[in-house]
Amino acid sequence: MVSAYAEHPRVSDIVEVNELAAKRASTETADLFLKLILVCCVKEAKEAIKYEGDYAMETSFQVLSKVVAMELIGGPTVNQKITEFTEYLDTDAFNKLYE
Repeated sequence: MVSAYAEHPRVSDIVEVNELAAKRASTETADLFLKLILVCCVKEAKEAIKYEGDYAMETSFQVLSKVVAMELIGGPTVNQKITEFTEYLDTDAFNKLYE
């Protein structure tokens, strides 16, 4: 996920991704996805494909991506970094919105 986000033009100049680590993460994600679909949930996957076709696989990947994102956001210092920008807000100007 992080290596994919790092490709976006708005952040590519501030994020450096180790290509070997990114490739390893991609192969581990593929392994997990395959294990979930072809081993752990093969019966459910077949049923989903039967009734929903390719959309079932698209949705499965979206769910996996959301779980990964939630795991990343749940890291102990991640939320602190996400909200760090608030230190630079003009709180007096913001408070005027509530008057």
